[in-house]
Amino acid sequence: MDHCHRTDLPPRPAHAPTHRGARWRQPVRQRHNGARGHSLESIPESAALPASAASSLLLKHELAAARELQRNLLPDVPDLYNGVRMHAVYRPVGEVGGDFYDLMEVSNRRFLVVIGDVSGHGIAAALMMSRISSEFRWVARQGFPPDEVLRLINGTVADSELFVTAMCIEVDPQARSLRVANAGHNPIFGRRRATGDTWLFGEASGAPLGMLDDESYTVETAYLERGDLIVLTTDGVTEALEPNAAPSGGVVANLIAGSPHDVVVVSQRIADAVVSSERGAFDDVAVLAMEMS
Repeated sequence: MDHCHRTDLPPRPAHAPTHRGARWRQPVRQRHNGARGHSLESIPESAALPASAASSLLLKHELAAARELQRNLLPDVPDLYNGVRMHAVYRPVGEVGGDFYDLMEVSNRRFLVVIGDVSGHGIAAALMMSRISSEFRWVARQGFPPDEVLRLINGTVADSELFVTAMCIEVDPQARSLRVANAGHNPIFGRRRATGDTWLFGEASGAPLGMLDDESYTVETAYLERGDLIVLTTDGVTEALEPNAAPSGGVVANLIAGSPHDVVVVSQRIADAVVSSERGAFDDVAVLAMEMS
């Protein structure tokens, strides 16, 4: 495992661009402190409605805002990114969810991938997802390695009542290498193209984000071959499919092994298997599959 020196995140300059979803963060945070971020006065119909109906209308308004926020935050994953084939499937269990993924190029065709799962559901989880996504993009621009990315983000959300499992991966398509840091998240499922063998790697090396004030993480490095697949999932997948909700149970690995060697088919089959499982989809589901060229 690689170990990196601890580094402090430089302060954001006043002119630093914010994430396009950040505009929703302050109003909702104000609302938690007693102020109304989206006041009833901004909804004319509410003036003539009973309190319960006005509250219901306000909730619908907030859910619509949260859905739009989430839609803006989740990237449109390209079919081919820096020579790596990709496909993502995201299915929230409710109107808004707490699962997320993102990717950002850092340098020399290398890029960072993050996937995570916020505890809970609904508006609070969506807002935490917004916060984590914004922090990830800010930290990633500074060129930090995966373990430092997670450590620094953890420091910004330690005051939250929610916690977040997350995995950060540095992908180097030229070297066909992965550098993985894991904060309490599912490990990576891998499949060799040459043999069809599957394996797990990138186990958690620290607690979920927001759980401990001063947590550190380590990096695990893996080297792949041309055509090898890797599959990232959130625990909505393993909790629905694995007998003990553990990734090592073998059900997801067998599903990957029995599918055509294609990122679209593999990710769709996993998501469909959750829906048709005996337990069904009771948690958000995110699947991100990648194939090294």
